[in-house]
Amino acid sequence: AQFTRLQSFPIFVRIPLYALPFVLVALVFVASVMLRPSPSLLPSSSAPGQRSGTGVPFPDGGSIGTAPQTGNQASQLHPGKVRKKWPFPAFIIPVNNPNSGQPVTFVLVDITLIASFAEQEDPPADKKIFVRDIIYQFFQNKPLEELRRYSLARGEMNKELRAWLQKQWPEAPIESIIFNQYHLS
Repeated sequence: AQFTRLQSFPIFVRIPLYALPFVLVALVFVASVMLRPSPSLLPSSSAPGQRSGTGVPFPDGGSIGTAPQTGNQASQLHPGKVRKKWPFPAFIIPVNNPNSGQPVTFVLVDITLIASFAEQEDPPADKKIFVRDIIYQFFQNKPLEELRRYSLARGEMNKELRAWLQKQWPEAPIESIIFNQYHLS
């Protein structure tokens, strides 16, 4: 019964209807080919400074950042050094509301910094408290409306925090910032 109904349509309607499944399959195929990274963009296992069998892991879905997350890839900003993750697990920052009648708002931030260090060097433990305090001050000194805007404007927050870190610690080996979590409550 369905086929006879389709046959009753004029030819200029039937042709696109018959072609629709083929067009959809072609679109899915083209989209899958276009989204696959080209072989020239993938790191080769024989590249200098890399161990064989390791590649650039893709960031997980919750991460927001701009740098590859590899601990053994050569740094472009600091030659002779490698990029290493410097995690700053979730910490809570209280932010005062301008209206005294409103409760205190908390910012939950989980950040991983990508920094350049020598191959055997680990991120300095004595600077971890210093950097954590810089991050704390950055969010504490921002108005509540700007912190709310950062929920959507993560790229801008990333740039401003990086500039703030460079201002407070000019010789910092920090190359990029990955926001694993940012939440206002």
